Amino acid sequence: LLPNTVRSDSYLTHWGVLFADFDRDGLEDLVYAGGIPVAPPWRTGTHWGGTSTHNHIILLRATHEGDAPYFDDVSETAGARFDGRVIADYFSLSTADFDRDGCTDLIVTPSPIDDFASGTRTFNTTLRLLRNQCSYPNQWVGLDLDDDIGTLAVISLDGSSGPTVRYRVIKGSGGVGSRSDTASMSIGVGDDSLIDLQIRCSNGSQFAVDVDSLRLGEYNDLRGRCPTRSALAP
Repeated sequence: LLPNTVRSDSYLTHWGVLFADFDRDGLEDLVYAGGIPVAPPWRTGTHWGGTSTHNHIILLRATHEGDAPYFDDVSETAGARFDGRVIADYFSLSTADFDRDGCTDLIVTPSPIDDFASGTRTFNTTLRLLRNQCSYPNQWVGLDLDDDIGTLAVISLDGSSGPTVRYRVIKGSGGVGSRSDTASMSIGVGDDSLIDLQIRCSNGSQFAVDVDSLRLGEYNDLRGRCPTRSALAP
């Protein structure tokens, strides 16, 4: 399911891994950012071993879904921190649509390089906000929701390949010590028509959204529709 071009250092630790739709086609792509190589057993005096020689962020684009989803490695076209021009070690990554254009952006944090023998800590990169400069023609709809991890959107679409139902959930993070945007959701529609949308709140309640009232290409305010847990308690 993954392309053969995806490689990593022998002792690489992949701290940050998550799924998100980066091109608004409705399919969730895969991105991961690795940390420094874990020290092999023969290294002494350090918990971590050196720095990576060819580590960069990997972006895999989902090409289709179903029983046999497949991902293409599109890192070569995603920018300097993806195509290998910038080599760095990462600890975690998170997603959010910072400029609210419907294109999911990334924030990556550096992995510390600890030398416990000398008590020093260094980094070979800094925290980075990576803006998704997308120019995709695909349709999208944004939802502002109650800030609650686990809220699920059930999306019914109709297109040239027939009716499709997709599920998108508010995720917490994509790595250690990170937190993604848990109060909004950008849903890629592609060329399909949105025919039904159900929101299942993390507390067990759910509600239907009038899709005719939704505005494509912008965020729609659905906050306050999921009752708090205390309101459901007996």
